[in-house]
Amino acid sequence: YPSWVHRIQAYLHRVPQRLDLWLMPSYSSVIYQHLRAGELAEALQAFEEMRGEGEQPSHAVYEMLIRGCTIAMHRPKPGQSADHLTANLVAKVLELFADMQAMGRKPDYLTYVELLRAMGKGGQMREATRIFEKMCANVWLLPEQRAFDSMYEACVLSGHYKEALDVFEEHEEMRKSLWKPRYTPVSFSLLLTAAAEPGADVATRLHKLPRILELMGGYGVLPR
Repeated sequence: YPSWVHRIQAYLHRVPQRLDLWLMPSYSSVIYQHLRAGELAEALQAFEEMRGEGEQPSHAVYEMLIRGCTIAMHRPKPGQSADHLTANLVAKVLELFADMQAMGRKPDYLTYVELLRAMGKGGQMREATRIFEKMCANVWLLPEQRAFDSMYEACVLSGHYKEALDVFEEHEEMRKSLWKPRYTPVSFSLLLTAAAEPGADVATRLHKLPRILELMGGYGVLPR
């Protein structure tokens, strides 16, 4: 793009911050600014003040806080349990999700994607799988590339390669319908690892590799 396009984009990106300087900031914007600065504790404190004032948080507020918790987590290595901080953050995410429903805010697709990412990074594979299966079974929550990539990442980075390829089979089946969720370069990178990484069942997993490479060619994505 020409340079003026980038200048306009940078200006529009700063507009919300300028408005916050001119107007009395809302709790939502305060929470957002704290999370953007990596201040999760301050964002959660602002959330409690918001609730104390009787203001009902929006979907976006809950989703921002869940994402903030996810960013602060330390992903456990394969075969290891989550550390104390991450375990507490997973519990906080579940608490926020329960509070959201108690407040009459019905979780939507983006909420479930954030929840899936949180459970995946927190090492809660059973819970992540349960959430993903619930999305697959609900026509209003059907996963697209963001949900699939989040699930691939949760499986592969925790060493659950066979489970990642099970998700791949679900992805292939769903593409036979009208929904047709797309693959991304991230999908292929994670699927290559799931199919070819040394370890248990690698001989079985390698049988998926030709199909993954065929799909990559169809998408014009070349392996490095």
